[in-house]
Amino acid sequence: VSTQSNGSLTRLPSFMRVLVFPSLLPLGRLDKVLAAACNITRNTARKLIDDGLVKRNGLPSRVQSRTAQFADVLEVDSEEVRNILAIPVPEAEIAHEDQDVLVANKPSGVLSTPQLAHQDSDMGFDQQVTLFLANRDGAKSHLRIFHRLDRLASGLVLFARSERVQPILAQMWQDNQVHREYLAVVEGELSFTNRTINAPIRKQYGDKFKFGVYEDGLPSQTTVEVLSSSKEQSVVRCVLHTGRTHQIRVHLSAIGHPIVGDNLYGARHVPASRLLLHSTYLSFKHPIRGNKLSLLKLPPNEFDPFTNLCAPLEKVFSQRPTLPSPNVLVTPFNRAKFDAMRTKTSPAANSLPSHIISSDAASPSTSSLSSSSSQSPFSVNSAPVSAANATKSDESSSTKQSEPLQSIFKSDKAMTPKQVPHTVHKKPMRV
Repeated sequence: VSTQSNGSLTRLPSFMRVLVFPSLLPLGRLDKVLAAACNITRNTARKLIDDGLVKRNGLPSRVQSRTAQFADVLEVDSEEVRNILAIPVPEAEIAHEDQDVLVANKPSGVLSTPQLAHQDSDMGFDQQVTLFLANRDGAKSHLRIFHRLDRLASGLVLFARSERVQPILAQMWQDNQVHREYLAVVEGELSFTNRTINAPIRKQYGDKFKFGVYEDGLPSQTTVEVLSSSKEQSVVRCVLHTGRTHQIRVHLSAIGHPIVGDNLYGARHVPASRLLLHSTYLSFKHPIRGNKLSLLKLPPNEFDPFTNLCAPLEKVFSQRPTLPSPNVLVTPFNRAKFDAMRTKTSPAANSLPSHIISSDAASPSTSSLSSSSSQSPFSVNSAPVSAANATKSDESSSTKQSEPLQSIFKSDKAMTPKQVPHTVHKKPMRV
């Protein structure tokens, strides 16, 4: 018998192989899944299992009631099985792979994980990579995603391939030892060359998917370096110091230059087929071997009409950017200045409050917010600023207003934190 391939179906001289995929095969008992996949009766499936003719992930399985899980590889060595359900296996572009870590290139339009799927049929990128590896290796492998990209974004994503590296990678991620750089195309011409945007972010009240800049949000910092700029659009490199949801999209929109194709955060003027945000560069020390891994993935063809004026991206991303110092005091926003900024058609970045955009002063090192557990993100020149002093300074300033800040993306009728209904859940009394 010649070797044939059709989706996940592989016909070998002695056995048939199928992947367990929930949308086509209901998860459950091994005999039920095998009967549905091979188009045979359950009695026949039970007999094949009892005779030891069925392997699950490369190992013989004689337990009929064992649960078949997602991406399990079932192999049947029997002449009785001739027709088997063909399941399309997604392709995955692997940038780096070893026994401990894996880095893959996520395409635009794919969820990073399926938890926030709008439909049950939406498959996460981690599931696609799991199916790809299972079909290639003949057995399901351990895989855990360590950071997420927006559905409309693309680029490099880091995975753990073994349980021993999971706590190590988690600590590295918490200590900000994974360096990430993104390429983005924004609307309008930027008036600076290098800035660090400091603006706290949290989810907007009354909106399920949208985030905004709020004074009571989580500390967030993004360094923006301009690679090319014109009247219509600019190409920038973004370096993350924190990892908030939609951080780059929210920060760039906050300075009046939303990412091209980002209709959620105000992009309107430059047409594009997708969100022009790409995870281009990823660098970290191998959690086991200790050697440095530096991975580069250039953006897809959708970026070509906008990056033709830039220097070659391979050369640009081969050098690390000079980052402004991240130790910039973050103070409550000035509502009056933000209202004035919203009335402008194209606000200049330099007109923003000083706590949102730092100075051009470059720092010789690329230190991060989380490089030391004792370093506070709310500090200037490594001197901690207490909340009491910040409050006292705000009260003494005549330009500060005491009313809660509403996001710059919401109207004046937006709900403030005080207006949101709050329910106090009391613990039951112990008798």
